[in-house]
Amino acid sequence: MNVEDISMQLQAFADWVQSSSVGQAMGASPDLFPLIESLHVLFVAVMMGTVAFVDLRLMGLINVARPVSKTLREMLPFTVGSFLVVVVTGTLLWTAHPLQYLQNGPFIAKMLLLVAAGINILFFHGVTQRSMGRWDLGKVPVQALLAGCTSLLLWIAVVACGRWIGFTYSPL
Repeated sequence: MNVEDISMQLQAFADWVQSSSVGQAMGASPDLFPLIESLHVLFVAVMMGTVAFVDLRLMGLINVARPVSKTLREMLPFTVGSFLVVVVTGTLLWTAHPLQYLQNGPFIAKMLLLVAAGINILFFHGVTQRSMGRWDLGKVPVQALLAGCTSLLLWIAVVACGRWIGFTYSPL
C-alpha cells in the first residue's frame, strides 16, 4: 500500500465521518459545535489542573511532604475522567470537518503530541512507578522528575496546539 492509497482511504473515511448523522449534526447546528467546544475546553482545564498537580509533585516543586502515591491516587480519577470527556468532545468536534482537520498542521501536531504524552504516561506507570515504594516519601528519582517535566511540557504543547487550531481553521 502506497502513500496515495492511504491518502485516498483517509479521505474516504473522513468523507464518511462528515456525512454521518453525527458529523452532519455537528457541522450544521449553530449551537452544537460551540456547546461541545466549550465542554472540551472546560474539561481540558480540569485535566490540565490535575496533570500539573501530579507533575509538579514529581518535580519536587509542591507538596514534597506528601507521598507521591497519595497524590496519584487522589488525582488519577479526575485526570482519567476529564480525559475521557476531552476525547469524546474532541472526537465530536472533529466529525464536523474531519478532512480539514487532518490537513491542519496544528491539529496534526496536537495528535502527535498526544501520542508522545501517552507514551510518557505508559512508561511512567509501567516502569518508573514500579519502584515508587522506595521513594514515595523521599526525593523522587531522576526518572520520575523527568517524567513529570516531560509530561507537563507535552500537555502544555497539546493545549497550545489546540488553541492554534482555532486560529488556523475555523469550522463555522
